[in-house]
Amino acid sequence: MAVSMLATEGALSGKFSIDDQGKQVVFSQGNLQYQASTQTWQFAENQYDFVGPDNANISDTYDGWIDLFGGGTGNNPTTTEELYVFSEWGANAIRNGGNADSLWRTLSAVEWEYIHYYRPYAENKRGQATVNGIKGFVVLPDEWTLPEGLTFRSNADGTGETRFSSNNYNTDQWAQMEANGALFLPAAQYRHEAEYTTPDIEEGGWYWTASLLAGKSSNFSFQDQGYSGFSSRFNNYGLSVRLVQDVEEGQAIDNTSVGAKAVKRIIDGQLFIERGDKHFNILGAEVK
Repeated sequence: MAVSMLATEGALSGKFSIDDQGKQVVFSQGNLQYQASTQTWQFAENQYDFVGPDNANISDTYDGWIDLFGGGTGNNPTTTEELYVFSEWGANAIRNGGNADSLWRTLSAVEWEYIHYYRPYAENKRGQATVNGIKGFVVLPDEWTLPEGLTFRSNADGTGETRFSSNNYNTDQWAQMEANGALFLPAAQYRHEAEYTTPDIEEGGWYWTASLLAGKSSNFSFQDQGYSGFSSRFNNYGLSVRLVQDVEEGQAIDNTSVGAKAVKRIIDGQLFIERGDKHFNILGAEVK
């Protein structure tokens, strides 16, 4: 059995174009998290994981995890003040993301916009969804094959709007989507200073970019009906952070390392995806 793999710890397999020059990135396996008591950064174990109300416990000594940060607070993750000097979260060592400085980075607003609007067939590659009971937003990679037996309703379908109920995947179904490179951004809400916003007030996901907009930090958001797009917020709001790595030309992405979701294997000249005790072919169909 010949196995050819290049490991990228904490990275998903899907490649996403961020400009018209062919530059691509891969996303981290989950949203960024921080534990103040140990000054430890990590990625969430699963794409659909988020902390939620415990973000209200934000402090310099809190021994739990938080995952909603003020804009550009890579050097001051527990602040609830309005700071407008961007500090890169990916400059920190992330324990299940290679555990070395500056392996990851935050996408700019322009790069996020390219993914969502300007890639070929961009509108066909995004839509609201529910994964393992968690509401959020799915973005498909540049090269995409829908797993056999599954469906995906995009923002380009019908009226151009989807809802969290438009696409619904259990854990096994999502494993197939993820093995083919799909990105999921959970609707993790937001924090204002030390107050967590509950879903009955406003339900959705808000994610920081590395850019400023009208003197404030830029973010993109999604809610239940339709794609909300880009806006700005004061930095005393805590929003989600999802980091990326730039793909070098010719680089193969494999997530065989700690915290990885799937393993790509070449067996007798054929590519298979291994996840736990299950195996899938390149079309996403389970094989025995």
